[in-house]
Amino acid sequence: MQLYNQTNIHMAVSNTVATQYLFSGWVYCDSNMLSADILLLEYKAGETLYLTRGEELRTSVQNRWVYIQKIVTVQPDIVELALRVDNNGGGIVWFDDVNLRKINATNEIIEENNYFPFGLKHSNNFVNLGNNGNGNAQKNKFNGKELQEELGLNMTSMDIYMRY
Repeated sequence: MQLYNQTNIHMAVSNTVATQYLFSGWVYCDSNMLSADILLLEYKAGETLYLTRGEELRTSVQNRWVYIQKIVTVQPDIVELALRVDNNGGGIVWFDDVNLRKINATNEIIEENNYFPFGLKHSNNFVNLGNNGNGNAQKNKFNGKELQEELGLNMTSMDIYMRY
């Protein structure tokens, strides 16, 4: 008997060029298990039941946790990705930390900030929030401090230590 679990959550992607993704996870198979799979399912626009392509990660290691991973190239006509885990045999399998992430091989500049010597920020700074981030994620600025915009002072949070 084969058991599987496919997520109902599909991750939308909008790549203009072929893009690399890494999918991975920890797997534990008991001694009665033949193998276990993590599959990456790729869908073109309009596909629901049938998929364009699938990539497979398989392990048959028994009685210990193993980490498996695979890098795949997703073509620009793919609009959704989903993960599926499979139990191939009569035993028990556990999956942990199953992960899918885009690999930023181009080292694209996401944000650039320039300042005058007296500390005022230039008005022609570059910000690209494309596939690599969003406005909330880009609030951490200099030294990893969060930009505070609530009072209109454009300050970053400060750590203050006082001695007595």
